[in-house]
Amino acid sequence: MIYIRKYSKWLLTSFLFPGFFSCGNTENKVVPADSTSQNIAHLEKEVSSYPDSPLIRLELADAYENAGKAEKAIDMYDSLLTVDSTNALWYNRKASLYLSIGDTASALSTLRASLNAQPAQPDLLLEVGFIYADMKNDSALGIASFMEKSPDPRMKTNAMYLRGLYYSNIGQIQKALAAYDECIIYDYTFIDAYLEKGILLYNQKRYAEALKIFEKARTVSNTNADAYFWTGKTYEAMDKKEEAIEFYKKTLGLDDKIAEAEDRLKNLEK
Repeated sequence: MIYIRKYSKWLLTSFLFPGFFSCGNTENKVVPADSTSQNIAHLEKEVSSYPDSPLIRLELADAYENAGKAEKAIDMYDSLLTVDSTNALWYNRKASLYLSIGDTASALSTLRASLNAQPAQPDLLLEVGFIYADMKNDSALGIASFMEKSPDPRMKTNAMYLRGLYYSNIGQIQKALAAYDECIIYDYTFIDAYLEKGILLYNQKRYAEALKIFEKARTVSNTNADAYFWTGKTYEAMDKKEEAIEFYKKTLGLDDKIAEAEDRLKNLEK
């Protein structure tokens, strides 16, 4: 099943850990491989010469990551955390690297360490909840219950959504649908809840019901490409070719990078 949010590496890298490498320069630069290797070699020497400089170690970790050497970057963050085990940002960056190589268990352990170092990270707590839900671990429900007690309405909405994801993953369909409904009632603009509910109904082959949900999603956000894509996919499942083609075209008009929509459109137009 395709989930719209689940846990997301972009949240860890762009929201929780805004770039500050290279003396504050956050621009992404594309450099030749030779230059990258030379830069890494230079920074490795700098670390040896100035072992107490965290900035140089951070620059080297960034260089390793850009070169696709996630394990070496992780080692560099480990060395930084031995000096300052309370730096949540370093834990978060390390967790994002674990996610990039598919090591979910290590990412989860690292994120928990980050929360221990700095508990006041609500978005990070949600990210941990997504990982638990994906692992079918009922700790996701504990996190949802904790979040629901927050005075922040956004946290309460996400708590209901997280509960829906968990129940979806363990196959408790009615509980999942109820959680998504609760989320929508609490915040009718929460587009992900509509999409997840619609996808769940689609996978249950309850196509007419799914179409109604995707229609509501398009009403909430008429520029959401996923809502149009899943409408097209549902029409295709119902053997309504012309309608499916129409919505796949609308999908690609909003987001031409949805490869599955392009592939399905080509197949239908043959």
